Amino acid sequence: MNRYHLLHVTEFVYDGPVSESYNEVRLRPMHDDNQSCLSFRLSTVPASPAFSYRDALGNWVHQVNVLPVHSKLRVQAESVVLTHDATATTSFMLLSELEQRQEELQEEFYDMLAASKYVPHLPALSPLIAEAEARCDGTVVGFARRASLLIHERFQYVKGATHVNSSISDSLQLGAGVCQDFAHLLLGGLRKRDIPTRNVAG
Repeated sequence: MNRYHLLHVTEFVYDGPVSESYNEVRLRPMHDDNQSCLSFRLSTVPASPAFSYRDALGNWVHQVNVLPVHSKLRVQAESVVLTHDATATTSFMLLSELEQRQEELQEEFYDMLAASKYVPHLPALSPLIAEAEARCDGTVVGFARRASLLIHERFQYVKGATHVNSSISDSLQLGAGVCQDFAHLLLGGLRKRDIPTRNVAG
């Protein structure tokens, strides 16, 4: 068993004074068969109380509403986690097995498979999907890793290349984008390959 002390800090520096800043974070480590979260503390500057709940996937969500006027916000999460020794070899689902479960996955994870405004199911994603499948080990996780690597290799980070309302079609045409675009490209490729996915921004 290994014990880890984790410190995660996010800092926002605004162009001017802001008030009524509403934030949600998912920073508390999971408590499951692989690890135990021994302690967790969330703090903000300016100080504000946090309200917590668990989402539909079992993640802890903390809401922080900072009402006083401020020009900077610091969110700090401190955790102590104990990892447990693995008792079994991890096995990964094959892409062929995924295909056999399409109907079940569509019913259970529709929101994570459906096309959306920012992540449409574009034909232009097909070459990326085909190459990721050809170059992976045949597992779902191997496909996801290969698709992520291809996006990293093929797309250039260019600040200002896209804007907050851009679709992945913009990045595909430009061969460039920012973090949000790359996350959306990966979501688009995985969903088009029938792998349920989502991201959390912020």
